[in-house]
Amino acid sequence: MANLRPKDATRVTTVDAGDSVLLDGTAGVRSIEVPDLLGTPASSTDNAIARFDGTSGALQDSIVTVNDLGHVNINSDSTFIGKNAGAVNNTPAPTDGIYNTFIGSGAGANNTSGYAQLFVGFNSGNANTVGDGNTYIGYASGQAGTTAKWNVAVGTDALFGTIAGQNIVAVGHHVATGVLSADTSVFVGAEANKVGVGAVGTTMVGYRAGYNNNASGLGNSFYGNLTGFTNTSGASDSYFGQEAGFSGTTASNNTFIGYRAGYNNVTGGASVFLGTFAGFYETASSKLFIDNQSRASEADARLKALIYGVFDAATANQRLTINGVFTALGTQTNDSAAAGYIGQYKESVVTSGSAISLTTGTPANVTSISLEAGDWDVSSSVNVIGTGTTSFSAAIGSISQTSATVDTTPLAFGILTYGASPIVPPASTIGVLNMNSGPVRKSFAATTTVYLVGQATFTASTATAWGTIRARRVR
Repeated sequence: MANLRPKDATRVTTVDAGDSVLLDGTAGVRSIEVPDLLGTPASSTDNAIARFDGTSGALQDSIVTVNDLGHVNINSDSTFIGKNAGAVNNTPAPTDGIYNTFIGSGAGANNTSGYAQLFVGFNSGNANTVGDGNTYIGYASGQAGTTAKWNVAVGTDALFGTIAGQNIVAVGHHVATGVLSADTSVFVGAEANKVGVGAVGTTMVGYRAGYNNNASGLGNSFYGNLTGFTNTSGASDSYFGQEAGFSGTTASNNTFIGYRAGYNNVTGGASVFLGTFAGFYETASSKLFIDNQSRASEADARLKALIYGVFDAATANQRLTINGVFTALGTQTNDSAAAGYIGQYKESVVTSGSAISLTTGTPANVTSISLEAGDWDVSSSVNVIGTGTTSFSAAIGSISQTSATVDTTPLAFGILTYGASPIVPPASTIGVLNMNSGPVRKSFAATTTVYLVGQATFTASTATAWGTIRARRVR
């Protein structure tokens, strides 16, 4: 290394690396060593921020530029800001891990090939390696995920433990922190589904909604603070309103709408409760409540709820109770009730022109109707007439469930008797013998034929009968 001493009129214009320049010619004066600038690049990018090589200390070019207006540009497909943010990104191959933006200490620190992601916040997306398309914003949001894809988490610890779930949306403080995999689910609200591991296809909206929901709790929709709070494995439930379905654990297939509706239902399923406090005490399955009052007990609610009902696969076992004055609007035209509905009407008519012949003292079927299962009011009218010489001592009209048999149950028959003085009615309509029956109740468990039966006791010549049988469904 040479020491160069400038003289009075001498200037040093060229030095070599390692040389030193003395400030004057006085012996012992310190020299200034010229740094090694041999590593300086021959050219550089305009406005680029200089970097130093970690081994040689040489200057290096940079893809980061600051223009004269102070605008910063990072000429890269990915941007990492913060300690260890994106620390191992692109490790497998330079074409992996593109289009990522990681901001915050530890954000995306273990990402290798995952792409198109936004992680903002301390340790957000920290464990992600190959998961793609995630957006995590907030302290430790999505921290434990490794292969999770296309998720959105916003809030402190949001989706903290989701390792492999896909298409999940979680917004709120500590929301879904325990969820491991709950594809296509939505969690909105502080601590919604915080403890449970989550299930596929669920929607939890509200403070601590579905707090404990686990993997078996599929397809649940909980809307409102603390809805479905204790549910673990109940599935396909729909709860709307604060604390609706609060105590349920394994209850499934329920629909509760209203503040604290179905609050104490723990295991009962397939029920529908509508209204504030509706079904609050109910614990059984397949129940219907429409109510808006706070009742004293399960039994009290069944007696006093505006509407209480029981669902069943068999229509004969279903029940509906209306606890109040019920008013129904009748039909506003001359139509008929449909088959199976209250008010259904059926009749069969035989005219005098089609009258049947009678044998004295022998019951005969005039006509019949077929009535479906249910409760019916049945009535009838039988007419009997003879020729000009026919002498009658008795005539009967009857509603019967047995063919060609008179039913002598009260209201089921009508009779005319003449004792020891038989009569000979004139051979005209004015001399017709008429017997009316009913209405009589007929209740059937299956479709049944009901007969209109006529009978007459007579002598000399002949007799015939005709008439009408009619029925109205009561229920």
